[in-house]
Amino acid sequence: MKEAKVTEILNENSSWTSAQGNQMYEYCVTLTESDGTVVTGIASSTSPENPPYTVGDDVFYEASTNAYGTKLRIKKELGQTNVPR
Repeated sequence: MKEAKVTEILNENSSWTSAQGNQMYEYCVTLTESDGTVVTGIASSTSPENPPYTVGDDVFYEASTNAYGTKLRIKKELGQTNVPR
């Protein structure tokens, strides 16, 4: 996993239901790595108000690209996961 700082979070006002029956909400998240690399993608959270991280937080992430765009899996700490669809 790579490390970056959360620089922007926008609520996509979009939701979906996971295979386990959880309601998931999508956020467009922009991350900036220490070398200046910027990554923007969609991350999902079970919270309709906000994900478990805020602008300015240092996080670990994985990015994958598919037909729907860039999906982010973001972890603020070990054991906390924001799972993409």
